[in-house]
Amino acid sequence: AMPSGGELTFRCYKDPLENEVVIEIEDTADHSAQTLRTLNEESSVCDVIASVGGRLDAAQTDDFGTRVTLTLPVSRKEECLEEEPIVSGIEEATRNQKALLLDDNELVLTMLSNRLEEAGYTISTAASVKEANGLVDLEQFDVLVCDAILPDGIPTSVIERFRGTSQGPIVICSGYPKNDPMLAELETDSAVFLQKPFSTDELIQQLNVQAV
Repeated sequence: AMPSGGELTFRCYKDPLENEVVIEIEDTADHSAQTLRTLNEESSVCDVIASVGGRLDAAQTDDFGTRVTLTLPVSRKEECLEEEPIVSGIEEATRNQKALLLDDNELVLTMLSNRLEEAGYTISTAASVKEANGLVDLEQFDVLVCDAILPDGIPTSVIERFRGTSQGPIVICSGYPKNDPMLAELETDSAVFLQKPFSTDELIQQLNVQAV
């Protein structure tokens, strides 16, 4: 699929929908529109997935790669002992704070939005640097969680605008490691860096630590 080389990323989500599991496979190869149509219209594969109540979708990413999303219903829930959550409680100081989430992946935005809303935050979302800058110019946010690389560039201007009105927590997320050359221009000294994939409880924990 990538004769010239590239990067293959697997992601699994259960947070967005209670009764579904979402699996994403994303590559950085430059596929044609015909290849995407073949993936979406492969009847034998789609029929098998549909027979168990699932869905298969393929789309081109902003860097001309392909993102294949497989959605499957949860067949049964495992009986297990309740484990002590990583975050045992949310400080009252963090409740009703405004959080801006910036990511071009709709599933990631849904997952993070659901979890932070449960924690008491009021959520606004953006899928591009331009959209996020517009939101920061309109209102003040207490928390910024952003992807390191967006379709229209790195979010340096968003971080600067946010920091101009708030000293609240900034969390930068990326599938690339912090020292990757792709992130060299991104200022992370005043932010916490989380490498994807990470748990939503880990994100909440980092926000609570920074808020103290």
